[in-house]
Amino acid sequence: MEQRVTGLEGLLKKAQANLEMGAKAKRDGFGWIGLPEEEPVKVMEAAARLKKYDALVQIGIGGSALGNLMLQNALVHPYYNELTREERGGPRFYVADNVDPDGTSAIWEMIDPARTAFVVVSKSGTTAETMANFLLFWNWLRLELKDAAADHVTVVTDPERGVLRAFAEERGCSSLVIPPGVGGRYSVLSSVGLLSAACQGIDVEALLSGASLMRKRILASENLEKNPAWLLAALGV
Repeated sequence: MEQRVTGLEGLLKKAQANLEMGAKAKRDGFGWIGLPEEEPVKVMEAAARLKKYDALVQIGIGGSALGNLMLQNALVHPYYNELTREERGGPRFYVADNVDPDGTSAIWEMIDPARTAFVVVSKSGTTAETMANFLLFWNWLRLELKDAAADHVTVVTDPERGVLRAFAEERGCSSLVIPPGVGGRYSVLSSVGLLSAACQGIDVEALLSGASLMRKRILASENLEKNPAWLLAALGV
């Protein structure tokens, strides 16, 4: 057993070293490692603007939705949307992450378009499910609000290219970037997850500080029993 643990520690040490090297070299897919050290200035500015709305609808799928729901489930009131506006301190939060027409229509029935902000998240702008939902909401929003529709949309996407980047620039929508090298499933500590968190009153700076402390703990420990990331990897979780 001791030999197996020692062998695992050796493999995990190499794997961690590869992650660190990938992050330093800014290789694609390794950008998430440095997210806890980033300053969320743009996110907080956007959140201050969006908190005035009565509802916030995030349109995304996978990591562009599940991380947001995880933060909500973990860190805000379990029945947050049922609280009064004064108790919430921010907009009600809905996630459109499924192309089921009943679910999408139900969200629309629950909101007042004139008092709702929409955040659409896709790095490429070609995620089929996300774009299907977004185009549906966008069509409804234009029918209701006409030229003011773009004021209610925030795009979170690639900093330079892609369908959504072009959409935002052509229509004057607000936008935030998904950092280069950050994949969807690892994006919760970027603008993808932090914007909705800040709008719901989650202390984003404290969240990042905690993530930074855990990052340092993991990088400093080469003992399987004391390194939670290594332990989870060894267990195959």
